[in-house]
Amino acid sequence: MNPYTHALAGWCAAQAVCRHRRDVAIAAVGGVLADLDGAGLFIDVATGHWNGPYRWYESLHHVLGHNLLAAGATAVVAAFFARDRLRTGVVFFALFHLHLLMDLAGSGGPDGDLWTISYLYPLSQREFSWSGQWALNAWPNVVFTAALLALFFRQTGRHGFSPFWYVSKRFDEEFVRTVRKWFAGKGGGTCM
Repeated sequence: MNPYTHALAGWCAAQAVCRHRRDVAIAAVGGVLADLDGAGLFIDVATGHWNGPYRWYESLHHVLGHNLLAAGATAVVAAFFARDRLRTGVVFFALFHLHLLMDLAGSGGPDGDLWTISYLYPLSQREFSWSGQWALNAWPNVVFTAALLALFFRQTGRHGFSPFWYVSKRFDEEFVRTVRKWFAGKGGGTCM
């Protein structure tokens, strides 16, 4: 699925479960971190492969970061930096796996190619896929992303902060005020 959809899913789930703002951010990273293995695309482009073949991207993406070992190792690191270590580590690990499930469900190519995940890498080269996988630009992905956006606005109004809080508290206050005015009514409590 689209990285924005992964980010929205991770944020919405982390904000619903974690108790501290720092932990929300840490856990939400679990929803997108697996896609760092897609950075091979930058190597391909930097080495002059603008239009392919994308050797680094195709050999690394859905392999290095999309597996159980990466999920476990990064969850431990995430827990180390959290206030509520156990909760944040578990949520991070779960969101990492949600990312993998989302990719299996909706990351197919427009020509019918299926994305695979090397879940047991490096212990096994076996690739997993789902034959019902829909294309990346298919309507289920659009509907799912729209639903996550609606949930994002609802939660922003209710919790009183958004990802903007980590960059600019002042901007976030304005954003929350606008969201509450247009999308969420008066909204409820806050999260520290």
